[in-house]
Amino acid sequence: MKIRNRTPLTPYTFQALDLDDDPFQVVIIKGTFDIVHGAALTLSMQQEPIRTCDAYWNDEKPSSLRWEDDLAPFKPGTDIVINATAHAPGGRPMREWLSGVTVGGQTKRVLVTGPRVWAHAPLMGWALGPVTPITEMPIRYEHAFGGLVERDGMVEVHQQNPVGVGFVDIRRLNTSQVIPVPTILTPDGRVPVLGEPYPVEGLSAIAKPWLPRRARAGTFDSEWIKNRHPRLPRDFDHAFYNCAHPDLMSHGFLRGDEEIRLERLHREHENLLFRLPALVVAAAIVDHDGYRYGGPARLDTLYIDAEQSQAMLTWRATLPLYKHGVRHIDIAMRESFGAIIARASATGAGSGDARHA
Repeated sequence: MKIRNRTPLTPYTFQALDLDDDPFQVVIIKGTFDIVHGAALTLSMQQEPIRTCDAYWNDEKPSSLRWEDDLAPFKPGTDIVINATAHAPGGRPMREWLSGVTVGGQTKRVLVTGPRVWAHAPLMGWALGPVTPITEMPIRYEHAFGGLVERDGMVEVHQQNPVGVGFVDIRRLNTSQVIPVPTILTPDGRVPVLGEPYPVEGLSAIAKPWLPRRARAGTFDSEWIKNRHPRLPRDFDHAFYNCAHPDLMSHGFLRGDEEIRLERLHREHENLLFRLPALVVAAAIVDHDGYRYGGPARLDTLYIDAEQSQAMLTWRATLPLYKHGVRHIDIAMRESFGAIIARASATGAGSGDARHA
């Protein structure tokens, strides 16, 4: 299928079925941008390709998700995903500090601590050891609450985070063990208690098999096998395609031009400030009768790679398919009207100041 792409962004298209088994066309437009402190994102010289499979931090053993694939047919809200390392204020070793992100009016923070352990001591029982001061900590789920427990030859995994630390069966602990304590905690500073549940904190993507994401996939039972396979279950929730931490799943869609603040997530800037580009990206189908239809795509994924000072933005359009098929797909972009008006107003104000000087 031919795509006429009038943008510098990377396009991709495929067809999918909705829950009523009606086909629709998915058009994905992905842009890679450079982060410059105090400015709007600027288009990168090299554009990242569309990702067709997930990528994990470690291919040798179970690890957290680094990049989600780009092939979701639809997302009901924008994913905000941050791959970053937390840096102590001033670069000085500290026992703990807050790091986080603000996108528009949405803020998510985590408390980062240095490593410590639970250890067993006579008379005292299990107790928390001292915190070792650090200068940086990767914000990955390997450092958050979770993990696995071996029990009677079986392995029980923490369903929300199987790669974390601190998840134990306290009844089966050997007093000679040393248990790592999670180092990415809730921003209120609540300390984990050995053997008790604790929230999974983070800023990066959650893998499809993990809860709560997996539960949104619906019911795959004998009725589904008999009557629906290989189509999606009737109770499938499209929020399954959202990969962000629940606190970073937007209830609507980012529109562009939102201000973003990274707090202690960048090596050079303790508070890194920048803006999303004020862009409208659109996709349209031209069918074999020459009829054209489409509209703006939704900005449904924001990936920030703080280590590389880059952001990946993905717009997605879902277009109905009719009997005359698809001759080609047109993709275009323009600056948003809000940005044009704001710039014109600023120019006018500047001209006025000059006249009255």
